Amino acid sequence: MKVVVCLKHAADPATAEFDVGSETLVQPGFLLGPVDFIALEEALRLADTEGATVTAVTVGPARADAVLRHALTYGADAAVRAWAERLEGADSFTVARVLAAAVARLRPDVVLLGTRSADSGSGCVAPALAELLGLPLVANVVAVTRSGDTVLATRAGDAGWRDEFSVPLPAVLAVEEGLNEPRYVAVLGRAYRRGLGLSIEVLTPAALGLGDADLEPAVVTIRIGQLRPRTKVGVRVTGLSMKEKLSVMRGQTGRKEKELFTGSPEEAARLVLGKLEEWL
Repeated sequence: MKVVVCLKHAADPATAEFDVGSETLVQPGFLLGPVDFIALEEALRLADTEGATVTAVTVGPARADAVLRHALTYGADAAVRAWAERLEGADSFTVARVLAAAVARLRPDVVLLGTRSADSGSGCVAPALAELLGLPLVANVVAVTRSGDTVLATRAGDAGWRDEFSVPLPAVLAVEEGLNEPRYVAVLGRAYRRGLGLSIEVLTPAALGLGDADLEPAVVTIRIGQLRPRTKVGVRVTGLSMKEKLSVMRGQTGRKEKELFTGSPEEAARLVLGKLEEWL
């Protein structure tokens, strides 16, 4: 069994500085996000229980080696980093294309990654990666069990709901916090020293079969603004009936009923697209 875990060297919110004048992040530190820890631990647990080999993959410059080295010292068998200078500041979809090319050559049975990163938190990489690989995806995963050629994945839904899926392998699983408790690895222990001695494979997009057109960003960041304080806006109750006033007091004003789209995934997607076009 082969497992690939996709990791990100995310900007550390605790150390990043925001330049008000230029509206840019200045000298941010980098770390392995909490959900990436969870994804790595789940990959290592599959190695422990299923005898799987684990390969850590990332897209980033040389500083991202620290994330891969962490994975190796915790027990990953190999690490791959893909990078080219023009990927600096790449959007989620471009990163997903590069990840897909790197993952496809490994032919894994399971691809694990966090549902969202610790910095941008777009949540776009996992679905884009699954689409590019042509693999089924379960996101927001909080429990995983392998059963033969399938995995049973439990997804966290709204208001505490849990959805269970049986997914054929190979598959992409985007995990959430709470799935597991990351292990402790003793510094300079056997596993740690083994990881220090392993090499990190560095590949360019060209080596992965990607051309310049594949690296063109689909989304361009124009600016990063500061958080704006929320202001409380009152509700005019003059002229409202007692029933309407009670609705305002209960916080029910302005709420709309949820609309549920049913049918096959394709049919539901068409209905959602139609509704978006109607709103726009």
